Amino acid sequence: YDGAATAQEVTVTADAAATATVNVNNDYHAKPVTFQLKGKKTFVGETFPAGVTFTFRAVQCDANGTVLSDPITVTAKTTSPNGEILFSAREFTTAFGERYYKITEDGTTVPGLITDNSAYLLYLKVVDDGKGNLQLTHKLSKDGKEISGGENQTGIVTVEGADFTNTYPEPTSITLGGDKTLSGRYQV
Repeated sequence: YDGAATAQEVTVTADAAATATVNVNNDYHAKPVTFQLKGKKTFVGETFPAGVTFTFRAVQCDANGTVLSDPITVTAKTTSPNGEILFSAREFTTAFGERYYKITEDGTTVPGLITDNSAYLLYLKVVDDGKGNLQLTHKLSKDGKEISGGENQTGIVTVEGADFTNTYPEPTSITLGGDKTLSGRYQV
């Protein structure tokens, strides 16, 4: 739908024996909007461990972050030393109102690595502007504080800020001390 108006001329001739039927079909399809979520994986105490895959999930939930009983779930994985987290782009072709997603990192099996247990809340709203465009409003928040957001955006929309930091504990050392006592014999 491009919004252009055109004039059409139709000539109808009467025929006593014929029945005339005129059908007019107007199809309206708003242009889709595409959404992509990005984040960053960082490490404190060490560098990104080679050959390890980290998994992140966006799970549909309510406005309070409670996961729905049959949620839409999207996963992203990273093995990249630069730590880029990139969820697959999602094209929305119809308006759906509001949705919420809880973004988390799965636990890790790397010995000694402490997983970031942060949870982000992603708000999405897709509406039809009535002018041939779907518009996306979004907000990414953590602990009730907005990290990024935008209203009535069209085309391709990228949201960044779902960042996770894993920590290797500080190395520790201890000094052991003691005394040796020998009884019943002479010590040589």
